Amino acid sequence: MDTIEPASVPKKRAGCWRMTWQRALIALLVAEVTIVELVMMFQEPKAQTVAVSAFVCGLTTMTFRLAIHGARRFWKPPQIHGCLSGLLFVSMGSLGAAWVETVFWAFEKVFAVQGIAAHPNLIVDLLATMPWYVAMVTVLWCVHRRYRYHWTTVALLGVLYEMGGDGILGQILQGGPLDPAYIAQLLFICPGIFLLTYSPMVLPPVWLFPMDDEPYTGPHWQRVAGAFLPLLPLIPYGLIVILLFG
Repeated sequence: MDTIEPASVPKKRAGCWRMTWQRALIALLVAEVTIVELVMMFQEPKAQTVAVSAFVCGLTTMTFRLAIHGARRFWKPPQIHGCLSGLLFVSMGSLGAAWVETVFWAFEKVFAVQGIAAHPNLIVDLLATMPWYVAMVTVLWCVHRRYRYHWTTVALLGVLYEMGGDGILGQILQGGPLDPAYIAQLLFICPGIFLLTYSPMVLPPVWLFPMDDEPYTGPHWQRVAGAFLPLLPLIPYGLIVILLFG
């Protein structure tokens, strides 16, 4: 008698396929950023500052990942649910964002350059940038709780969020052009740098507070649309920055 394959198997295979191409894309971005950073280290100090800062951010994320992996061999963290889980998720992501800003600010001083950090004063820098980061991580928590993104998806979403934040909005606020040459740079040169830079904000919370509920089984388009929602805070944030500092 012929047997019928369970309906859940194709979905599982499709999910595995998606994670496979995501891992392949991350590997490609890592290879790309390795080349880009090597080139940047032989350029002007401003480029060297970005290269070293992004490398330190990526190294921070890798260290955290190894620490979590090692700790779970001896200690299993308790499952946390509800509002407390969201609070810890947002707090962890916000601390990662503050660390990233501090790293870029510190290396700006080391290389004696300007224009990398949001402001020469670290306190003002954090006051100006943290509202966007906190809002972004908060919305990410909301959509991640519903749609259960794999960490590889979240890593790639970090690229998207920095492309929208620093890449597009930052360029607009600085009065820079959004010409084809700049867009091409964002799409083909910067993604690897973006991957490293935003990784301390988005990956540690996902690793530290994994979802243990049933996976999302609704329409795939809703899951895709939800991934763009953390960009929405850029609209009020950009307007507020223009009103206050423009």
